[in-house]
Amino acid sequence: MKLVVLQENLNKALGVVQRFTAPRGQLPILANILLSGEQGRLKLAATNLEMGVVYWLGAKVEAEGQITVPARFLSEWVASLPKERVELVVDKDKLAIKCGAYKGEFRGMGAAEFPEVPMREKEVMVSLGLTEMEEVMAQVAVAAAADEGRPVLTGVRWKWAGDKLELVATDGYRLSVKTLNRVQNAKSKIQNNEEKTLIIPARTMMEVGQIGRGLGEAQTQVEIAAVKGGSQVCFDWGDVQVTTRLLAGEFPEIEKVIPQTMETEAVMEAEELTAAVRAAAIFARESANLVRWEIDKTGIMIAANSPQIGENQIKVEAK
Repeated sequence: MKLVVLQENLNKALGVVQRFTAPRGQLPILANILLSGEQGRLKLAATNLEMGVVYWLGAKVEAEGQITVPARFLSEWVASLPKERVELVVDKDKLAIKCGAYKGEFRGMGAAEFPEVPMREKEVMVSLGLTEMEEVMAQVAVAAAADEGRPVLTGVRWKWAGDKLELVATDGYRLSVKTLNRVQNAKSKIQNNEEKTLIIPARTMMEVGQIGRGLGEAQTQVEIAAVKGGSQVCFDWGDVQVTTRLLAGEFPEIEKVIPQTMETEAVMEAEELTAAVRAAAIFARESANLVRWEIDKTGIMIAANSPQIGENQIKVEAK
């Protein structure tokens, strides 16, 4: 393999792909990134066997080929290079890199041992905008469990029919539900209001959110499509594809948990409430993260205290 690519583009791609490696995995090659010159582009891929990523970069490819090299060392070294053209040359199990006055050589492993990152099916299940994905991360995925004791609770349930998509996450203590209407559903298999449910790991969705923010205005839509075999799903921006295994199991029936009637209801500004809770959290950190809410006709008093630090009270106006 012999090709030339811009340092800025390569550095950005490595920053994304590196997060999908498994430095402490049972297979040493899972700590590596696959670099492949093909179809006039540079392909970077990584996987930890639960999630995988493929990142395509524009490049001037003089000779095709491929190799896998340790992700951490390659990423750190490329980040230190000047913003110039980077030449990559593969000779057997070695990758030589040249950028201006900088020269480096990395010992790699054969690409034949690298696990294949599965490809998506052509048909799209749903397409979401960058803003919608940001909201899903901030409002839903954060409620998923971090404890692997009940694996199904570490995921976000996607349930939709037609152009309506409902996303749910819970850790057993808190619950978040978000409904998106009129989502794009091009060439979908979900027709005639047929329901479909998937449970996608929250960790994957967090990574997807970070990638979306990094791509910015260059890619405003992400397509979600099934992977052949039915046990995985793919988030696709065109030049970047993230594949993840789906979680198996029965997700809690939230309809039985959400009250149908309310004894007390308050309406307030979301930004004021968020600021108040964040301030109270500074005191609550030393006291089991407990924040007290006292509701009266004039608003909500948000308070927290800690024997070591002190206490605070914040009044938020509400109706």
